[in-house]
Amino acid sequence: MSEAKKANPDYTNSAVKLFEAEPFAITEQENRLTKLSILTKQLDEVVMRLGETPEALALKAAQEALEATAESREAKEIQDTIAKLKTDITIVMGNFGYQDVECGWYALYQRRITDTYSPELVKANLPKQASMLIEETVNKTALEGLIKGKLITQEQANNCIDLAKRKEVLVPIIKVA
Repeated sequence: MSEAKKANPDYTNSAVKLFEAEPFAITEQENRLTKLSILTKQLDEVVMRLGETPEALALKAAQEALEATAESREAKEIQDTIAKLKTDITIVMGNFGYQDVECGWYALYQRRITDTYSPELVKANLPKQASMLIEETVNKTALEGLIKGKLITQEQANNCIDLAKRKEVLVPIIKVA
C-alpha cells in the first residue's frame, strides 16, 4: 500500500514580494537553493554514515581538530557552508521571494496576520450572532465557523476587525525538498 505524497504548499497569497525581481536575480536565488539542496543531501549522507544527529556532530567537530574524525570535520564544513548560504538567501529574501512549488523549494517571507475582533464592532455588525461570539473577547473559532458555514460573509467578519490591534509578522521560509 503506497502513501500519497503530500502536495508542496503554495505561498502565492501570503508571500511578500514574490518574484518581484529581475530575471537574473531570480536565477541567482535558484542557484543558491540548488546548492543548498545538494549540500543538505551531502550532510544527510555524512550523518547517515556516522549514525549521529547534526547536533551531536556539531559538538564533535568543535573538539580539537586532532580528535575529530575526518567525517565529523566534513559534516562541520558542510554545516558551515549551509549556514553561510542560508544567510545569503535570507539577505536576498528582503528584496524578493522565490518559490518552486513543484520542486518544493522556497526562499520567501510569509506574511502572517493576526486579527483581533472588537466586541463593539461585532455587536454593531452581527447583532443576531453577537451573543454566540462574544465571551470576554470574540470567539474567533466560532466566527470562522460561521464564515465556513456561510451563515455570515467574510466581508461581514472583516467589518468586525479592530485594525488598531492587528498584528502582522513576516516569517522566513527557506526549504529545499
